Order: sequence, then structure tokens, then C-alpha cells
Amino acid sequence: MTQSASHPFPGETVECPLMLFPHVLVFPYSTKPIQISTPEQQAAIELAMTTTEIVALGVLEAGRALTNDASSVPQLEHGILARISIAQQNAEGQTQSVVLRGLTRAEWELLPAEDRAPRRVRATAIPDRYPSPAAIDRQRRRSELLDLYRECVPRKDRFVVEGLVQNQLSLGCLSDILAQGSRLPSALSTEFLKLTNVDHRSDLLLDHLRLLQRQPGGYAPLFSEN
Repeated sequence: MTQSASHPFPGETVECPLMLFPHVLVFPYSTKPIQISTPEQQAAIELAMTTTEIVALGVLEAGRALTNDASSVPQLEHGILARISIAQQNAEGQTQSVVLRGLTRAEWELLPAEDRAPRRVRATAIPDRYPSPAAIDRQRRRSELLDLYRECVPRKDRFVVEGLVQNQLSLGCLSDILAQGSRLPSALSTEFLKLTNVDHRSDLLLDHLRLLQRQPGGYAPLFSEN
């Protein structure tokens, strides 16, 4: 087993604290600020900042409530590994908010609980899959996604994404960044998270953007849902 201090490569594993949310918080290659709102989140963030700076972001099963015991909460056995890129503290030295940068999809197993410590997982990074032969023209799909995204999402909400997509990104990377900026509904985000097949993932995003295109006012900016 290897543990990277910077970015887990496909197949690498990392032990890190687990944070659970009722929705997908951030996708790989994207960033999101969150407010630390519970003692459990506080403990997980503090542990991550003193070790790898990586946290596992899990998703609760639909309709489930969060409890203090992560082992008893029905959840997906995979999610996102994210790095803490910025942390802001209050006068008492407690972390109030962080900016998380999504690194990779991952699957994990819960590690044994330790008294008064946040739950941790042993997570394995999952790579994107590019089937061969490709089911789609990937270069054309990139253009389709970008054109629809720019048509459906207001310019003021595209600022960060536009700066990222100037480069010739892979289709998997582009799809995740645009999905983050497109504010996918919760159920759709969870489905999108599960897809390691990049062609299928881009299909799902394309369908969502086409739906927004057909529904005036269909794009609704969301505030942080943590």
C-alpha cells in the first residue's frame, strides 16, 4: 500500500477521515468552499490537516439522516477524495471554513473506530475508463458540452470554469468540471459520481444540459449545501 502526500494515483490507497453529506459535494478537478457546521466535520478537517490534508467525501443513501456513528449510516461505498486547499480559522484556532479541491473518485472500506476520533477509511483511487473503441466522437462531444454549457449557464456563473477549460482537457476532466458548474440535481449527481466510464458520463451530462436548454430559467444557482 502506498500513501501519497499530494495526489493519489489510480490504484493507490490513502487512509483519511470520512465526511458524509446528503449529496455529492464536489467532483474531481473542481473546487468548492464549505462552512464547517458540526463537531464531526470539525474533527475530520483537523485530522486531515495534521496528516495527508485529504478527506473522503461520502454520500448518504437517499432519505437517510446523518448520525454520529458513521458505521451505522447507510452510505455509498465510494465517493470523492478531496484536498483541503485553503482553511480559515477563528480567533480560538478552530477551522471555520475550507476550500476543497476534488482529486479523484474512490472506493473505500471503513477502518475500525477509535474512541473520540473521526471515522477513517482506507480509500483506493479509481481511474477514469475510456473504452476502446470509443462509443462516441470524443472531440465532438467536448465541443457539444462546451457549447451547451455556455448557452445554458449565465456568464457570471461561468467565471471559474471558463478559466479552466481554456486548456485542452480530457473529456473526463471536462465533464466533471462542467457538471460541478451545471448544478446537477442531487440524484443525478449521485448517478454521475458512480460512472467511471467517461463516454457514459458525458452522455449523462449532455442530456442534462439539453434539458436545461429546453427549459427557460432551468438553471438555478445553488448555495453551499453543507
